[in-house]
Amino acid sequence: MEEYIYEGIVLTSIDVVDSPTSTAPSRVTFSTATRGTRNDTTATFIHKVRDVKDPSGEEAELLEAEKLSVEQVRSLINGESEDNAERSTDEKDAGANRKVLFSVHGAQGNSRGYLLQIKQVEERFKKFKLVPILWPSAGQEFLAYFTDRGWSKAAGAAFQSMIPATETFSKSVLCHSMGNRVLKYFANEANSLFDNIFMVASDVNSDLFNKKYIDGGNQEWRKDGVRITDMLTKGKGGKIHVVHNKNDQSLLLSAVINMSARLGRQGLPLDGDGCFSTNHDEVHPGVKDHIVNVDWTNNSPSEMHNYQFDWSLVAYYESQYV
Repeated sequence: MEEYIYEGIVLTSIDVVDSPTSTAPSRVTFSTATRGTRNDTTATFIHKVRDVKDPSGEEAELLEAEKLSVEQVRSLINGESEDNAERSTDEKDAGANRKVLFSVHGAQGNSRGYLLQIKQVEERFKKFKLVPILWPSAGQEFLAYFTDRGWSKAAGAAFQSMIPATETFSKSVLCHSMGNRVLKYFANEANSLFDNIFMVASDVNSDLFNKKYIDGGNQEWRKDGVRITDMLTKGKGGKIHVVHNKNDQSLLLSAVINMSARLGRQGLPLDGDGCFSTNHDEVHPGVKDHIVNVDWTNNSPSEMHNYQFDWSLVAYYESQYV
């Protein structure tokens, strides 16, 4: 039996094709090269992802998996949370159920590579169970950044379909780089979903949560930061954690491309931080009590931009377990 790329639960907005066999009636296939659309509306839960030979002979990597229904996702997550094998492996927290931490990749990501990365780092998490979220990416070329930026909006909308499957268990979300743009378009004030929201190296406007940005007009996009805040689970005391590195050169380039400073490099204007924000702005009062700055500049990140799974940062995520 061929080894799985990733055996656990995965959520993807990449189009999957029903490809049943006599022994695997729920089998689906998808390609890491599948193009995104600007009007996607659906996402699919899958598990047991592995390689399959592409019958067309194309170079695109073809993967197969088993499709999961809403009921199956609920059963798997809820059952695992009650299983001793799925409890925290940290002795001092041995009684804590592992909670889901959805993990959204950034731009120019390869689905297969991301699942292998998750497989490699998931053992670092003791209190959380990682569930990777995949969305279409155009590749590693420079111009692919602009394509991914367009696809991120539809991906955010598509992930609305995850909500019914996740209402029965506690969860948080970790978004890296442009994955935070996906979060922005996913955010809906009607759904309080996440105990904590970790925004790491965020490739979004640094003013997203600021007063002048939010109150500066009637445009719908000005309320993105408020909608993200509204997605925090009520009454648990969780926060939005803005993890940033002032030496992030990738986000410096993004600032030039987007003509605005990026949150994952700038941080928030809290307690004197972020003094270079536009017009010396301040965090919106409706957001301020629900958001924290996590300046990772001097914490020896392994890379300037791709440090979201560093051991020390994982320890920070786990310290926020509620």
